[in-house]
Amino acid sequence: MVQATENLATITGTVLAIGRHPRLKEWSLLTLQLESVQALKGSPDLWAGRTGQTQPVAIRTGLLEAAGMPPGAAEPDDARLTGAQLRCTARLTMDGIMCQPYPEQESFALVATER
Repeated sequence: MVQATENLATITGTVLAIGRHPRLKEWSLLTLQLESVQALKGSPDLWAGRTGQTQPVAIRTGLLEAAGMPPGAAEPDDARLTGAQLRCTARLTMDGIMCQPYPEQESFALVATER
């Protein structure tokens, strides 16, 4: 078995779309325009070349609800989060980017834009 490298970073970006995660129950999958990545102290920077790209980002659905989104907000093609700004501590896994499931309050923000 290959040992995964611990690689935490603070990521920020704009939510372009949202849907259910195809494999992880109680997780959603955001399509994020990745605007910045800052590797945390002591973590290797494995994120080179991802800034400015559109990336799928897995996020625990409970975090969406805790940020004020109503239950069921992670339905496919739900537009209520489109344009929202996300900041989270994330890791780059073999399956893609995953926000920390139970972040410290200061390391997570999801701010919807006014419509």
